[in-house]
Amino acid sequence: MTHLYGTPKEWDPDVLKPLLDRLAAFGPDAIMIEALPGESIDALWRYRRVYPEVATDYAVRYMDMAALASTGVQMDAPQAEAEARKTLATWPEQPTAANRRHLAALFAASGDPTSALVQWWQLAPGERMAADGISAPLQ
Repeated sequence: MTHLYGTPKEWDPDVLKPLLDRLAAFGPDAIMIEALPGESIDALWRYRRVYPEVATDYAVRYMDMAALASTGVQMDAPQAEAEARKTLATWPEQPTAANRRHLAALFAASGDPTSALVQWWQLAPGERMAADGISAPLQ
């Protein structure tokens, strides 16, 4: 296995606990991940005949989430990407739960589920609901 996305369904994520504990003890300012932006995922999917395994193993989940989110924000991926950038350019110092839900929906629709999840995690559990572009299936 080279990537976590390739883990089998029966894989237990608790095996990462020692690593996560060590990272927490180290206290880094940031943790980087490997991810492709939505436009790269879109290109990978359009070229799936050239990269069939990568496209089906990796891109299909991003595309499924983007399709779900697109209905909530009424935008396709490029429109959602542009709107997310516009939203971030005027991001308030103290964003509301509605701000975060809407940005999460835009990120998901643009093919960036990682950034969507970051916004979702910033919400209090009671604020994690279907609203502001987040549909019930996406929730």
